[in-house]
Amino acid sequence: MRDITTKTDGSSTLSAAEFNEIPGELENAITSSGQTLSSGDLNQLGKALGGYASVGDFYTDSGAANAYILTATTTYKAPTTYITGMRIRFKPGNSSTIASTVNVATLGVKSIKRFDGTTDPVAGELTASRDVVLIYDGTNFRLPEALVSTGWVKIAATTASSSATVDFTGLSSTYATYMVMLTNVVPATDAANLWLRTSINNGGAYSSGASDYYWGGEVGVNSSRYGDVFTAGTHIKLTGNVLSDVYGLSSTSPAVARGEVFIYNPSAALRCQVAGRINSVASPNQYRMINQSTGYRDSAAAVNAIRFLMSSGNISSGIFTLYGLSA
Repeated sequence: MRDITTKTDGSSTLSAAEFNEIPGELENAITSSGQTLSSGDLNQLGKALGGYASVGDFYTDSGAANAYILTATTTYKAPTTYITGMRIRFKPGNSSTIASTVNVATLGVKSIKRFDGTTDPVAGELTASRDVVLIYDGTNFRLPEALVSTGWVKIAATTASSSATVDFTGLSSTYATYMVMLTNVVPATDAANLWLRTSINNGGAYSSGASDYYWGGEVGVNSSRYGDVFTAGTHIKLTGNVLSDVYGLSSTSPAVARGEVFIYNPSAALRCQVAGRINSVASPNQYRMINQSTGYRDSAAAVNAIRFLMSSGNISSGIFTLYGLSA
């Protein structure tokens, strides 16, 4: 539409072409909302504006995980430039696994940040199962604080299959506490026990020195209880007697281990603390067991990766699911 402000002096006259552009613009607004022009409906412009207000910020995603490409829904017109305060909504076609970007209506690629404007979303924070809301801050798109989950957030899941280890990397200050849910874990070697190690270089190496960790715990076997004092080791032991492998995990079906392992404030430059509570079946007598363990890394450092492994042999099967809890 051309500029006609010079003809608003009260005496100038609009040409036919200039005048026709005004209703033409109104018609375009109506038809872009999906309506058919009708002389019998004098509320079509209002309906169009209502449609833009309610769904005009919703887009469809045709991109890949971590690189979302958005197009306007149906015939609604998209903005022609990014504007500070611009809000968009979309349902990701794929869940995020690392830092992510978005390109809205071919306007250009922008980074997605958490509500602080600097922190990248963690793996799984943008999920294919729920709508995402982003607000443009003039540089990046942010997840609004009120819309970021304050409960346990599922980050990743790994299914073991004759696996030597199960690793989770990318732990950060985004979450104050992490939890790994263990479901139907079975060792390949009978009477093996589950261990945990930590890394300070995102999985480049996992500490395994003779006194890198201290841990202790209590095991309930049927009606008996066995407890041990803290001891040093190459790992934190999560199942079985602390000072021996008595009452190790059974590899005989249908015996499985289930429970939770908590990692507290790993990003702080402190001695990272770990606690576990795992129900299992002991070998060789198929005793029912309750394993409660606690331990810590015996050096102050920010931990950003964890590793699960058996004391002997592989992890035959089981699901390890990582969750994060914000401060």
